[in-house]
Amino acid sequence: MKYEQSQLREADNRSGSGITCGTVQGGKIDGWLYVAALWLVVNLVCVPYALYLFVATELRNSRLDGIYHFYLLMGIVVLVIGLMLTLATSWCFFTRRKGIREIIIPQFIYNVVYLFCLLWIPAGLFGIDIPARAIVDIGYAVAGIILGIPYFLFSKRINVVFCR
Repeated sequence: MKYEQSQLREADNRSGSGITCGTVQGGKIDGWLYVAALWLVVNLVCVPYALYLFVATELRNSRLDGIYHFYLLMGIVVLVIGLMLTLATSWCFFTRRKGIREIIIPQFIYNVVYLFCLLWIPAGLFGIDIPARAIVDIGYAVAGIILGIPYFLFSKRINVVFCR
């Protein structure tokens, strides 16, 4: 009888149905959450670097007037907002806070806004060709919205892992 119960408990743990917030298994970031963790780590590196590049460009070209100066300032504002959002999202994610849904969904949406402000606007205003790498970035942002938002909204695993 004990053997059958332990087998059932083990099968429940493998399927995820027997895992609760208090268990060791329930607190693990694994599976598809590794992809989200990698995405956050990459954002933690790329957003400050992009902010550094924009600030350096603004300081170097501070005498520019008109639309260029406005665009550089808009880029800095968008990147500062992105940096704050990325830091908050990473803190909630890696400390497994309960309100992860409320902060990671705006992070997915921010990626599209970021690309619009820093890619499509300059392409339209300054006549810059959009490089192939930017098309890949657009694909990642759209995939984040199409796949990431429903996963974080409807996955039962999110309730188990992010329960603090």
